[in-house]
Amino acid sequence: LSPFGRARKLDSARHCQLWQVTVENAPQAVTLESLARPYQIDLQDGPLTVVSLPGVFSHGRLDRGSALLLENIDKLPSGNLLDFGCGAGVLGAAVKRRYPHNDVIMLDVDAFATASSRLTLAANGLQAQVLTGDGIDAAPMGLNTILSNPPFHVGVHTDYMATENLLRKARQHLKSGGELRLVANNFLRYQPLIEEHVGQCEVRAQGSGFKIYSAKRS
Repeated sequence: LSPFGRARKLDSARHCQLWQVTVENAPQAVTLESLARPYQIDLQDGPLTVVSLPGVFSHGRLDRGSALLLENIDKLPSGNLLDFGCGAGVLGAAVKRRYPHNDVIMLDVDAFATASSRLTLAANGLQAQVLTGDGIDAAPMGLNTILSNPPFHVGVHTDYMATENLLRKARQHLKSGGELRLVANNFLRYQPLIEEHVGQCEVRAQGSGFKIYSAKRS
């Protein structure tokens, strides 16, 4: 604390200490850009720059699940597309560049994730709507596609609630004929939930311990 000003200890108990500092030398605020870790991925239509901020899923690198999903973004329905749990924005940015006529919405509960997505879009000269909100309930209705590498962790803890809620409510947000396409670890039994709440589900691809699921709302 001493670099910031005059510090004094007020109390100590139970292996803890309470300190007070009168700030005389305020630390300079850093910009988001200074914290970012940009990297490039090679896609069918050329390299894509991804800008990742600390704490965002798979910080500074492309995860295997998203890599598999990026290989399987062909023949997506045209129209409004939601990148659910967008993280650093790799899926939404890749789809927007490949299908520029689509209106892409990127949604994540984490403010650093949505900030990363905005930086990723800007780095590639792309535009999309970026929303910070808690789960699928924060998404608009009337979607043609929901694309996702959905989360199943909150911090260091396993938590399937956001993804299971997505699978149960995706139908409400999709237009008739709209498609849910997502990647998940092989051990996650999402297919029965998808078939119960969205429609007939097929495995479009699998590899590296992941599967690509696809279902269209009837």
